[in-house]
Amino acid sequence: MLANDTTLEGYVTDSLTGKPIYPAFVTVLRAPADDLGRLYGATYANPTDENGHYFYPMAAVFYDGLVVSADGYENYIVRPYNAPAGASTLNWTLNPLPAGSSEAKLEEGIQIHIVLP
Repeated sequence: MLANDTTLEGYVTDSLTGKPIYPAFVTVLRAPADDLGRLYGATYANPTDENGHYFYPMAAVFYDGLVVSADGYENYIVRPYNAPAGASTLNWTLNPLPAGSSEAKLEEGIQIHIVLP
């Protein structure tokens, strides 16, 4: 198991209003060391707080990507993502889903369904 030796944090906001999005999720798509192109799972971060702030402890290694998602918004996808050692700050701005859309989908048919406790 990899050690959490770095952190990723920042804010998630609405592209139209600039207001914080709560809850939003930063998801790390992980890839096995022997096949970096094949997804084998996703690790979900804690949701943003009321101010849109997230904090994600993680290992400083290569990941297949990051997905920032929230109900009613388009996903923001970064592929690949190489987590540097030490703290990193990434702020995200999400676009509301177009009228009539009910679900944001990841590329290649991968879907992330967030279930709140």
